[in-house]
Amino acid sequence: MYFRKIAVFALLLMFLASVFPLQVSGSEERVLDRETSDRLRETYDLEIPDSSSSPMFEGDWGTSNPAGLALDLVYTALYPLPSIVQKIVYFHSVK
Repeated sequence: MYFRKIAVFALLLMFLASVFPLQVSGSEERVLDRETSDRLRETYDLEIPDSSSSPMFEGDWGTSNPAGLALDLVYTALYPLPSIVQKIVYFHSVK
């Protein structure tokens, strides 16, 4: 019975870890000044993006490494406590 409670708790934590990703690197929007923006456009031959596109179709909506996600879920299932501690430490070190 005790093992079943731990297994249910580990599965719940795995579900929560997969639903709420811990990557927050793209959440901050940085604005360049006009001179820097013009210099970068001239240097790298960049074009001004079309503002008529919908924001829903911009960005990366998929997972970049589904095999890594599967391995992470298996690791979390086998070793729930070290995995959770590792995720918490990583999350606080990224901030």
